[in-house]
Amino acid sequence: MHAAVLRYFAAVARAGSIRKASEELHVATSAVSRQIQKLEDELGTPLFERLPKGLKLTRAGSLVLRHAELTLEEFDLLKGELGSLKGIKTGHVRIVALDSLLV
Repeated sequence: MHAAVLRYFAAVARAGSIRKASEELHVATSAVSRQIQKLEDELGTPLFERLPKGLKLTRAGSLVLRHAELTLEEFDLLKGELGSLKGIKTGHVRIVALDSLLV
């Protein structure tokens, strides 16, 4: 199981829709759908109830989401630590522009 699959799953769970999640992720809807199906097959249980108005997590899906979020958080921390070993600086940059300065 790859981190990308867990990110897709978490995005679908948050959005309640594969289409909305795929837009958020900038990934084809078919790719997200395929990865969710593969994850369900790998785990041997449905993670979503397919409803007319979207997707709802099953009990198994809620459990997987909790662990996926923890795993992704740890993975991001690991990437940051590995980046610091390579001397790569990470962080956030905030840019502010005043309307009066815009031409």
